[in-house]
Amino acid sequence: MHLHIISRKTAIKHGLKKYFVGKPCGNGGVGERYVRGECLCEICRLEKYSKKKIRYHSNIELSRACQQEYVQKKLEEVIGYKKMYYQKNKKEIYEKRRAYIKRKPELHQAMSIKRRCASIERVAPWFGELDKFVAEESKSLAMDREIATGIKWHVDHCVPLLSKTASGLHCATNLQVIPAYVNLSKINKMIMIEPFDWISYA
Repeated sequence: MHLHIISRKTAIKHGLKKYFVGKPCGNGGVGERYVRGECLCEICRLEKYSKKKIRYHSNIELSRACQQEYVQKKLEEVIGYKKMYYQKNKKEIYEKRRAYIKRKPELHQAMSIKRRCASIERVAPWFGELDKFVAEESKSLAMDREIATGIKWHVDHCVPLLSKTASGLHCATNLQVIPAYVNLSKINKMIMIEPFDWISYA
């Protein structure tokens, strides 16, 4: 296959992923190279990663132990950096957080509910975009109903997260918006677990 000579600079300019200079790379191979990443040709890259794969599988237990050690080390470094950054920029972070909460109160409250549910391990394993959307919309609906009716509304889990007989999950199908006084009377009882059941208690 004939390859046209093209520099890395030109490839970047035209939005290409690869370029070809027609000269041996650092490992002696002649082939296309990726714009991003190390300056090895495609042939040498494949050879390099094939050798890595063989080494990994030849002693998989040692390889996994080394990986875990590396991840733990990096995690400690990241946590240390975040702590240092927070200490240096406390005031700025606080002001940004306040501005964010003021700008998107329903999103902030929905995230707070999710964090509380995660702390007791009740977030559904399949929690995704739809669940996140429903959670945010539920908080927004609770705020709209409060303005319209003049009473407080809560986002409730139909099946309580921690009940004596069952444990519900934090997901779209287990959320409902009900008056606060109804929710406070419900506590963790297995009542009002179906949509609109709460109306008979209101």
